[in-house]
Formats: sequence, structure tokens, C-alpha cells
Amino acid sequence: MQNLKVKVYGIFKVTKKQFLIIEMFFMTVFIALTVITYFAYDKPWHEYESALDQWSARYSIYIWIACIALAIMESQFYLHRFTKAQLKIIEEQKKEIENHKSEIEAQRDEIHMQNEEITSQRDLLVVQKEKIETILSDQTASIEYAERIQKAILPNINSYKVIEERSLVILRPRDIVSGDFYWYSKIESNIIVVAADCTGHGVPGAFMSMLGISLLNEIVNGNKSTKPSEILNKLRNEIVVSLHQQGENQSFDNNVKDGMDMAVFNYNSETGKLEFAGANNPLYIVSECNELDCYIENTVEKLLPRSEYEKLKAFEVKADKMPVAIYEKMDKFQNKEVAVNKGDRLYVFSDGLPDQFGGPKGKKLKYKAFRQLLLESAVCPISQQKIEIENFIDEWISDKSGDYEQLDDICILGFEV
Repeated sequence: MQNLKVKVYGIFKVTKKQFLIIEMFFMTVFIALTVITYFAYDKPWHEYESALDQWSARYSIYIWIACIALAIMESQFYLHRFTKAQLKIIEEQKKEIENHKSEIEAQRDEIHMQNEEITSQRDLLVVQKEKIETILSDQTASIEYAERIQKAILPNINSYKVIEERSLVILRPRDIVSGDFYWYSKIESNIIVVAADCTGHGVPGAFMSMLGISLLNEIVNGNKSTKPSEILNKLRNEIVVSLHQQGENQSFDNNVKDGMDMAVFNYNSETGKLEFAGANNPLYIVSECNELDCYIENTVEKLLPRSEYEKLKAFEVKADKMPVAIYEKMDKFQNKEVAVNKGDRLYVFSDGLPDQFGGPKGKKLKYKAFRQLLLESAVCPISQQKIEIENFIDEWISDKSGDYEQLDDICILGFEV
């Protein structure tokens, strides 16, 4: 309840409590004066000599009684005003409570409607979730079946005994199917090895990889082309035609630039001759050879660091800086002949592992650390080296400082001469 105040005689404001205290004070004073007056004039009025005393003795008691009556009437008047003000406040509060009640009921109805809507939306989400799960399950089943098809199309390493015993193959798709692929073939004494990285990954990359494998089968196994540069040149022509990357009204800028980076080498097991051609992706050779000049013929290549633990060096045979696809630069791919020694190991790969984030600092592995991995693991038999590299990949991606996601397909091939 508010602390009510009213103006007394329109002059000053007092609260109800203050007014009652003042009124009680004056009533007490009036009653006391009445009693005093009554006993002060204890003789009949006509016995007093003074006219004032006679008047006081005769009328004062009545005057004080009248004052008491006026005080009582006045108190009732102001109490009525206080009560009226209180009733007004109570009425206003009642209306306010009723308004709040109406608002609360409206809010309750709105909340009830919202709950019904939420329930409806929840039921709809459950239905949609079930549909999405069904679609996802169907798509996953389709992609897993596509994985089986892709694996069936990839060359079976067990079909080539000489390759199986002297090579390692690591293919890790990011999304079940892979845009990276490897490819082997043996034409007489020529062992042709390919590692390719198609544009994209997942299903789009897998389509490109299947196109690449199909064309390689036609170019190498069908047409008996064994020269790496010739393989790349023919493959690029076929991809440009298959993907309609050129025409009367087309140019490089508005063309679909799908294609692949690729490294191809041909090792002749009879002559010991190695030929290489690359589209953006190089060839690494790990060897104990100490003379770069006698090791690589007619090329200017890069000598990489020696292993800290063994007498091994890594050589990089550089690739041409253009993809197997339409490109602003469409020169012929260069064929590079490299002299190799027995026991040397040849590596072709995609950029999946060098570009992978991981390790204790969550950074890219990069090519320097990748070469160091090849150097240090090359002391093992090549079958064991495959296990060492795969263990490293697992530890790098799932480092204890952070569980990282595989960002791209990973493809690594090694071959021991």
C-alpha cells in the first residue's frame, strides 16, 4: 500500500499515521482542558464576582466539549479522505492486477501455442531426420559400392609378381572413394608406374580417376605406348576431348579446368633404363649414389639432403609445371632419362600427405619433412617401409595434441630397382 498523504486545510501534507497522532494529541489536550476547566470552576457561576469568571464558569465546559466534537468530526472527515484515497489505490491496483492477469493469460495461451508449434516442428524434424538418415544411408551404400567398383578398376598388383615384391602402394581416400589413383602396367620388360591426383576428391574426383584409368589402359595397354612423355601428351589430348575443354567459342578462361596432376615413370628391367615425365608432380629417387652428375643424365635436377642416419641421398627429378588438362601453357611434356643403380628406390605421389595438417603444432607436413620420412624409412625393406609410412600418417593426423581431419586423398607409390 502506498504511503498516503492528504493536505490538511490545503496547507500541509500528512500521512494517515501522522494525522492520527496529531489528532490524538489534540483530543487529549481538549479532554484535559475540559477536565481542568470543570474542576477549576467548582462554584456556581453567579457566585463569581468577575463577569469573565462568571462567563467562563458558565460556558467554558460547553466550549471545550464543542471543540472535542469538532475535532472528532474533523478526524472523521480526514479519515474518510484517507479511506477514499486508499480505496482508489486499491481499485487501481485491482485493475492493474486484472490487466496483469489478462497479459499472463495471453502469454500462457501464446506459450501454449508455441509449445504446440515446437512439438509440431519437433515431429517434423524427427521425420526429416529419418528421411535424411535414409538418404544418407542410401548414398553411403552407393558410394561404398562405387568404392568396390573403383578398387576393381585399379590394377591388381598381385598380377605383376615382379612389381608386387618390389613396391609399396598407399592409397587413402578422404571420402570413401578417391580422386587420387595409382596405375601399373607391364609391357614386355617395361614397368610403367603412375601416381595421379585428380581435380577434387570424393565422387567428382572418383569420376575423374576412372576416366584417367580407362584412358591409361587404352593408351598403354591398347596402343603399347611406354614413353612417359608420350603417355602424358596423349592422355591430355584425350581428357581435353572427353571433357569438351575446347571448341570454336571456348577459351582457357571459360573452360572447365578439370584434369589431373600426374607422375609417370617407365623402368626397363632388362636395360636398367629409367624414363620419367611429370605433370606438376615430381619423382623422388633415394640412393647411395654420391655423384649427381653421373647419376642424372642430360638434366639439371636438385640434390636433396642426405639422411642423418644412413648413407642415403634423395634426388628430385622435376616435373613440368602444367596439368594433364587444358591450360594456358600447352607445351609438350618432357621425357627425362635417369641412370639408376640396383637397390635405388623410386617414389611418385600426390600432394595429399605433404599438405596434411597434423603433428604436435597442427601445421602442414610439407615436402621437406615428407622427403625426410622417405629417407629415414628407406633403410627398411620396402614391405616394412609401407608399414612405417602408414604408421606415421596415423600418428601425424591423430596426434595427441589434436585429432585432425584428413584434408585430401593420399597416394604414395614406391618401387625398388
